[in-house]
Amino acid sequence: MASLSSILRSTAFAAVATLSCVPAFAAVVYSNQAVFLAAVQPGFYSENFNDGLGQRENTFYDFSSNGFGYRITAAPPQNNLNDVYRSGSIIGNFYSNATLILTFTSGSPTAIGGNFFLTDDADSFVPGSITFTLSDGTNTTISPTSASAFTGFIASTAITSLTFAITANDRFNSIDNLIVGRASVPRAVPEPATYALLVGGLMALALTKRRRRP
Repeated sequence: MASLSSILRSTAFAAVATLSCVPAFAAVVYSNQAVFLAAVQPGFYSENFNDGLGQRENTFYDFSSNGFGYRITAAPPQNNLNDVYRSGSIIGNFYSNATLILTFTSGSPTAIGGNFFLTDDADSFVPGSITFTLSDGTNTTISPTSASAFTGFIASTAITSLTFAITANDRFNSIDNLIVGRASVPRAVPEPATYALLVGGLMALALTKRRRRP
């Protein structure tokens, strides 16, 4: 029969291992724009990418307003000129099946949202799946049903990058109405004491179970 000390050590080890695997600080994902905006501070930056300049391509595009700034690039890079595409109303990648990357350069945003969807080579919406990865480790896949479908993220720490990738051929990542801001009430980050309480509770549970054994 295992000793009490070995049981406690095993329980504590299992608790720590479990905690190390749980994405404790993963961002909350929103599909309703109104609910998302209700959780965002006033003064956020909203960009609709409408500038009246028509279709064009470049290596990257920079945007900034209201103290927030970000750069949009694509990967893997195809050449030095036209990896990122602007239609005059949306922005996306010029080459199909590429990953689009948003790197946030100022403002320390904790709230990011917008219309993320797929288009064909005529800039028309097409169904498909998009996988998002945030700098805090959040990873989620969505399947927008229209170009107006909304996806938003609120994180407990500043978001430094957001990437979204697709696996379908002849499909292009597209963004419209991008919102960058800060959450009204920052999500609580568990303190070390919280983990200590959890480990202690698991150890106490193991002790209780051992005492109840015949």
